[in-house]
Amino acid sequence: MTKAEYIKKQQDLLASIRKNLQEYNSEYNQNHFDKAVVISATIDKDVAEYNSIAQVLCFDECASAEDPMRAAILMLHYPVISVKDVMIGDEVKVAKRVIIGDPDDDEQKPKYKAIDLLKFQKYVKEHKGVKIGYEPDWNNKVERLNYLFALDCAVELNMGEKFIAEMSDCYAIKEASKNIDFGVKNPKAGTPISNTNLLKALKAVITAMIGPEYAAMAMTHDVRYLKKVSAKKSRKELTVACANHRFMRGYVAEVCYRIMTEGSYDVEYKKVDPKKK
Repeated sequence: MTKAEYIKKQQDLLASIRKNLQEYNSEYNQNHFDKAVVISATIDKDVAEYNSIAQVLCFDECASAEDPMRAAILMLHYPVISVKDVMIGDEVKVAKRVIIGDPDDDEQKPKYKAIDLLKFQKYVKEHKGVKIGYEPDWNNKVERLNYLFALDCAVELNMGEKFIAEMSDCYAIKEASKNIDFGVKNPKAGTPISNTNLLKALKAVITAMIGPEYAAMAMTHDVRYLKKVSAKKSRKELTVACANHRFMRGYVAEVCYRIMTEGSYDVEYKKVDPKKK
């Protein structure tokens, strides 16, 4: 399909989704739940196809660039849609399913999905016959970096030598990735990896992705950012969940984006309501 045909298909899907949402909301609020379930399945199928086309359009645009990896990192994400149930009305609340990220609704904020660089690489290889990145093993290096960050997280939480050894053996990582040498040794219990050495490893990954000229601009605060976002509170008490490789690919892509755009990090926090001051 051509780009124009893809866009036309998206428009047709959006029109179908809107029509089916009207029918769904009518049937649901009349307690015709069996009919509503059938319509809901059709809506979900159309939303999935719409978003699949959105990914193809994004990948095609990036793949056509002189450097597909850099183009994908500069784009970072692409617009998608979803549906959500909300309650509307003042005195009497009525359930209504609506589109989130509707491109024709100026009052809505766009909804985005991050580009998965590994999926993008497979797409480019299939359609262009080439790999992306400055070095062909960039993804293996991301996995090795993620492995180091996960082990270092455990060490910083004062996990014992037995746990660190077991984690090192059982961590889900390809053998080719695990054996990559950044010149940075795995941490031992009680001895975390220094930020200097983690930066050394990060620079090797950035080089593999977008080139040494960008890797030279990586800073220690890039390491600190990755530490903050790659380890989050688990649902289990007193437990930290380390990022899987897909998420780490996205986090490193954000670091590359910061470097390429000369951007800076930000911190979100709850602010005092000025009306209550």
